[in-house]
Amino acid sequence: MSRSVARMPRACILARPEPWQLFAAALASGAGWVAMGVAAVNALIAPWFILRRPAALGMAHNGASLGGVIFSPPWIALIAGIGFLPAALAVGGVMVAVVATLSVLVFRHTPESMGQSPDGVQGADPRPRAPRGGSPARRWFFADGKFVTLAAGMMLGLFAQIGLLAHLFSLLVPVLGERMAGLAMGGATLAAILGRSVVGWMMPVSADRRLVACASYGVQVAGSLLFLLA
Repeated sequence: MSRSVARMPRACILARPEPWQLFAAALASGAGWVAMGVAAVNALIAPWFILRRPAALGMAHNGASLGGVIFSPPWIALIAGIGFLPAALAVGGVMVAVVATLSVLVFRHTPESMGQSPDGVQGADPRPRAPRGGSPARRWFFADGKFVTLAAGMMLGLFAQIGLLAHLFSLLVPVLGERMAGLAMGGATLAAILGRSVVGWMMPVSADRRLVACASYGVQVAGSLLFLLA
């Protein structure tokens, strides 16, 4: 060990990132993102909306996008002020406290527990009736071809989407520069917000949501191909 390394504080040596630590952090953050991201939003919103569920889900996911836009600058400033590790611990602690408080005070309620109905419809239950032979939710999911294909499609779509966004900034910087690349990333977020809002509010209740999802992925595929040809 060199003298310079020997004189380094022990905390600095322990905090030095290693490749395996990045993979471990990615697994932990990925699991947290899935559990508290799309899955949590759908589980919280679904009981309250049936007819207008697409619009409600679009608004909820837009909140996540806006949160990234609003809180990213303070997060960067906090890292610059106190360092990455203290900033990460502070933000993580605040997040746990906020989510725990909301879970106790807000998220635990359902329309039934508050004497309300989904979509605010009184005197009638707008939820579709279970088909004969039992509810699909009671069947073994992996034996259901529709569920398997739906889950596989979403898995591949999110894999491609997150993979592109994770590397998009570094791919744009050599061509556009850091400032324009940052604006382009902001434009991608804005496009996501507008797309969710338009589809959520304009999609008819009777529309086949699988076809709508296919059209959405088709637009993303076209954009990726244009990016490759640029």
